[in-house]
Parts: sequence; C-alpha cells; structure tokens
Amino acid sequence: MTPNRADAMGHIGVARDLAAYLTTHETKHEIIWPSVDGFKVTGDKKVKITVENSESCPRYTGTTISGVKVQPSPSWLQNRLRAIGMSPINNIVDVTNFVMMELGTPLHAFDLQKVGAEIVVKNAKEGDNFITLDEVERTLSADDQMITNGEENLCLAGVFGGIDSGIKESTTDVFLESAYFEPVVTRKMARRYALNTDASFRFERGVDPELTVFALKRAALLIQEVAEGEIAMEIADVKGKLPAHPPLTFSYQRCIDLIGAPISTEMMDTILAALDINILSKNGDEISLQVPAYRVDVTREADVVEEILRIYGFNKVPFPEKLNTSLPLFKKSNMDQWQNTLSEMLLGQGFSEILNNSLTNANYVEKHGKEVLKSERNVEMLNPLSQELAVMRQSMLFSGLEVVAYNQNRQSPDLKLYEFGKTYHKYDDYTENRRMLILMTGKKSLDLWNSSNEKQSFYSVKGIVEGIAQRMGVDSHLKYKSIKNSVLSDGLQVFILKQKIGEIGWIDSATKKTFGIKDEVFVADLDWDALFDSLKFSKTMYKELPKTFATRRDFSLVLDTKTTFSEIEEVAQKVDRKILRSVGLFDVYEGKNMDDGKKSYAVSFTFQDDNETLKDKQVDAVMASIRKELESQLGAVLRA
Repeated sequence: MTPNRADAMGHIGVARDLAAYLTTHETKHEIIWPSVDGFKVTGDKKVKITVENSESCPRYTGTTISGVKVQPSPSWLQNRLRAIGMSPINNIVDVTNFVMMELGTPLHAFDLQKVGAEIVVKNAKEGDNFITLDEVERTLSADDQMITNGEENLCLAGVFGGIDSGIKESTTDVFLESAYFEPVVTRKMARRYALNTDASFRFERGVDPELTVFALKRAALLIQEVAEGEIAMEIADVKGKLPAHPPLTFSYQRCIDLIGAPISTEMMDTILAALDINILSKNGDEISLQVPAYRVDVTREADVVEEILRIYGFNKVPFPEKLNTSLPLFKKSNMDQWQNTLSEMLLGQGFSEILNNSLTNANYVEKHGKEVLKSERNVEMLNPLSQELAVMRQSMLFSGLEVVAYNQNRQSPDLKLYEFGKTYHKYDDYTENRRMLILMTGKKSLDLWNSSNEKQSFYSVKGIVEGIAQRMGVDSHLKYKSIKNSVLSDGLQVFILKQKIGEIGWIDSATKKTFGIKDEVFVADLDWDALFDSLKFSKTMYKELPKTFATRRDFSLVLDTKTTFSEIEEVAQKVDRKILRSVGLFDVYEGKNMDDGKKSYAVSFTFQDDNETLKDKQVDAVMASIRKELESQLGAVLRA
C-alpha cells in the first residue's frame, strides 16, 4: 500500500478495498467485522479524562480492565503477530498490537497503578526530562503533547510510551487508551526525537476518528479473553473538533475526460457506493459526494476520479490509436543532450555514475566548510527526517565521499565516480546551482600480471577535466590559477576565459578521517551551469592537414617553487600566437643541488607554420622573446 493510504494500514482496511473491487466486478461482498457486543462493565475502576488541548487531541477515549494476569500470549495470538513480523511481548501488549494491525487504530495500555485516578492530555513543560521505553532520557519541548496522570509524564502522545507506565509482570489493572491525535503535531514530535513507531506512522497520516470506540471495545474484549480480568469502566469519550469532511462536487463528464474511457454513470455510482462514498444529491452532470472520515487522502474531485479508475481498472482503459506530439526546435545546445554525451564519454573511460540525496548532514559544513561553505547559508528542512538529512547540500563533495567510504569499506577501493546534481544556498534569496562532481581514488588499473600498481593522481583528474573541455570544444580557452579559499586541500581553479568553472584538487587528511577514508581522493568540482554556458565560445573549424613539419625547442628553467606550469604557458602564449602551437612540461626536479625555495622545470615549445617551413632564425627570435618574458615576469633563470 502507498504511504498516503492511512485507511489501509490495517487488515480491515485492506479487506474493505478488496470488497469494493469484488463488489464492482463480481458479486456483492461485505466486511465481516469482529463482534464487540460482549462489552459489559462489571467492575469499578474509574479514571477521569481531561484534554487540555483539543486541537492537538480532538478525540480521546479510555476504559479500564481490572484483575488481569500478565503472561505470554496464547499461541494463536503469538503466531499471528509473528506472521506479520512483530515479536510477541506479553498478552496485554500483544492485544494492542493485534488490534492496531487489524483495524489500523493504534492503542496504548498503561499500568493503572501508575495512572491513578486521572488522565490529563496536555503539552509538556519546556526542558522537562522524560525516559522512554527504549531507556533513553529525552529533553522535552513545550510543543510536545504528553499523556500524564496530572503530575507525571506517562507517554509521548501517539509516538512512544514511558519506561515507568508500561505493562509489567506485576500489573493487575490496566488503563486502555484509544485516541485521534492531530497528524502534524505527531509528525513533528516523531521527527524531533527521531522516533518512527508503528503508532506514529499511522497517527502521522491520519487514523479513522470514528473507529476509536470500536477499537477500544475490541481490545478490551480480547484482553479479557487472553488475560482474564473484568471491564471496570464505561468508555470515557472526550471529543473536541474533529477534522471536517465537507461535501465534494463531482462531474461525470470531467471524470470521463480525465480517465480517457467512456465509463457509464451506473458503473461510477456502483464504484462510489462500494467505496462508502455517499451521493448526497444530483444536479444533472454534477453530483455532491460525502467521503467517509477514514479516507483522509480523498479531498478533491481528482482524488475521486483516481478512486473510480483504480477500482474500474487501469488496464481497461484502451490505448489511443494515435499519439499527437510536437518536435521542439532547439536553437541552442541542449543541456540534457550534453549531459548524456559526457556521461557516455566518462562511462567509456571506466567511470560509474552515482546519484546522491540532495539532503545531507549539517555537520559537514560546520567541520569542513573552511569558511567557503557557511552554516548560515544552509537551506534547512522544516521537518527533517533525521540529523543526517537535515539540510540541502551546499556541496556535492561530502555525499560523494560517503559513497567512496561505503565502497572502500566493502573491498572496492579503486573508484572512478561522477555525478550530475544540484547544490542549494540561502543568501538574500534561495539559489540552486547545477554541478558536476568527479572523484578518483585507488589504483589506475586492475590487479593484473601485466599492469602497474600506479595510483590515481592529481593529473588523472586534471586530464579528465581537459578531456571534457576538449569534447565540448572549449579546451583552447581553458586556463588555471592557484586554488584559494576552497574546501579542497590544494589544487587549481579552472577557468574558461575569465569565467570560473570549478576546481580540481584533493581532500585533506581531516576530511578523510571524518569519512574513514584511507587513500587519497582526487576531486573535480565543476560548475555545470557555467561550463554549459561556455559552449557559446565553442567553434567547430575545419582546415587542411599541414604540409610542413613542426619544430621543437626546450628550456630548462629554475623557478620559485610557487610558480606553476600554467603561468609559464600563459606567458609563452602571450608572446606569440602565430607559430607557437603548444607548450609542454616533461620534467620537474626539486631537491639536491637546488637552492631552497627553487625547482627546475624542463619545458618544451612546439612551433609550426601551415604554409611554409619555419627557419631557425624565426623560431630563435620567438624563443628569445619567451625567455625574456619568463625572466622578467616569473624570475626564471635558464639552466646551462
């Protein structure tokens, strides 16, 4: 059953739905409800019930059973609970679980000695402590709804019982509760304490407020059957303002138009009757309907149409003989097409695509944001499912590292991963940014007899980024700068002309320790929006293959250790753009025989003219100019 079908969270609810289908398509079927005619009060153990906040608890019913014997349940009851995955506890608690699964209405049994003479449903005091059945002490909020005896807290209403008020072997008298708690209040309580119980699951979605008394009688009679005792109190029923179920206006023709099949009005009327949806009045094509209280998911005409189609049968709606559509004309590049293109490219190079949740742990930003990601920019969830899913992610990196850790802990340390997704920030307004994340760690190749044990490096991920830029036709505009103010430990900023498109680098040891990662993880965190926008600089040009040969010259340069190859490349390309084709780095040396703070770069320069063979004096003149600029701008010294 889908989670919105609160009415079907008990066997009777499922049977009711089956009966509606069978009545429509076969012969009339009716639900056989368990009898509660035997409910009779023979004892005298009265409890006064007071509800202080009727908006949070619109209905609360209760009764008492005295003289019970708490012991293991009979085999038939234990077997039924085990059949649906529940563990038997004792005969009293087992009955409440059995009735909840039978009717979909949660109940709770208290030791009457702990309750005393009064039950008070009220809000907790801010800061009070309460120990729940799982022996965890919780600090309460003033928004919490509690079941109390007027002085002591006994239970988190609709969520979880207290450790002291539950049924024990010494219990002889029981107070039995059946209620309707407001779904939103219950949901917030359950999320606040990260408690997801069978009871809260049902109350959060809305139980049948008209079934509380029947459920109470059913449970009381079963307790008498399996634990003896006598019913000692007439049912106390405290009612507030129950949820309203105003009539719905429904059109037969709109239903036919939405479904796309000519269902007769007689068939629709049969289905509505089978679903307990009463026709109040008819006015031509439109009718007024009263939906039963237990169908909390049916609030609009479209919901009624869905119910009719569900019982009528999806498979009975014929497929259209033709399908009309229009082909869109994309004047610009299509982002989805480019995403698929790059995905195929990466998959072909041994990558695996990952898809992570956009919700993440707020602690990641606090611990590893490095002033780049700030907590005040978190987009927080109003009702978080847990602390691990409390905020929208500001970076895709941390969820990607969770995937790396998960795989490395399962003997899969060699990973090449990529993900397309979004990040979310709160400035003056909320913003979204499409990103592309690449992660590489472990060995470059499989453990084979003819393969090396070479590991992934910074240049592995840098090469992938350059391959992406080349595939998109913007590699000629690719530039790098030293990384600054980044979540990454070190690396480079990546630019297309003056537009920053991301960063490449690796994570620091503190971040690896948080996630339990041992190997180095190399990262490319790319701004997919900016990268896609850079396609406007892409041009496809065709030219003949050159008839001349290329000429190469090399420099061995001594530079400051902080100087990067990209700075050398940028200086050289500014000197000449006519015959200088490429600049390469083929050796780096630091250490013995080098001054402190210095390193040696062996750099190659390739020259070519498409129309004529270059002469030495042409190349020498450009090399002299490059040398002069390297010396003046970067302080480079030519080694002998």
